[in-house]
Amino acid sequence: MNVRLLTVLSWCGFAVLAAAQPRVYPGQPIFGPEPQFRENPMFEYHLALGWVKDAAEDLEKRWRDRLSAEAIRRLAEIREDAEYLQARWKDWAADRTRRRLYTGGVKSELYYQSLEGYRRRMKQVLRSPDVDEVQQVVADVAADMRLKASNCRQSEDGLGKDIIVRVRTLRGTEEVGGCEVWCVPRALLQFKNSHVRFPKVSSPAVISNLSAGNYLLWVIGDGVATDRVPQTIGGNGQKEVDIDLLVP
Repeated sequence: MNVRLLTVLSWCGFAVLAAAQPRVYPGQPIFGPEPQFRENPMFEYHLALGWVKDAAEDLEKRWRDRLSAEAIRRLAEIREDAEYLQARWKDWAADRTRRRLYTGGVKSELYYQSLEGYRRRMKQVLRSPDVDEVQQVVADVAADMRLKASNCRQSEDGLGKDIIVRVRTLRGTEEVGGCEVWCVPRALLQFKNSHVRFPKVSSPAVISNLSAGNYLLWVIGDGVATDRVPQTIGGNGQKEVDIDLLVP
């Protein structure tokens, strides 16, 4: 085998091996028997927000001639808020990873999953035959992104990433225990894997990591589910929210 052919085969083998390796990012070592690396939260959130922005651009290109002026404005707001949050996530995550206060686990976070869901939902309606459905999805996603951006601007830590939500379940004025509490971002209702159950039953039921947004909340008690109740969470930089929900 001549030298040139051996060199080509060596480079091909290296390329295949490199492609098979998991994506890693420098600067965040996990010390152990073998050097490894954590997810980079700055990169992952920048990418997810970029996907939301791209999906909004695709919707405008596809539907420009049929959408209302209001829907076009909302698509511009989605892109604007995504760009703003990309910059804020970069600063916030960089500061906290540098001080080892935030080490990732990004893709399991409800904030990240909501962004993934918005992107999926907008891609889903890209070829919908129903302009009203498209405009409703645009309105829901735009409202959530605006709340996230507003909460970020007004939060003490510069992002307002997580909000502690406490839900009391009431029958009249009497507090009722033992009920499951569920929520879902309003824009993602049809995605069952976006429905989130509060970790413990009421009352109160508490979840510590909801991001700002428009949600639907409901209660399941004795196997019976209540109607879904619209609820705005966050937007003013608050760290905690208390909600009362009625049960039959």
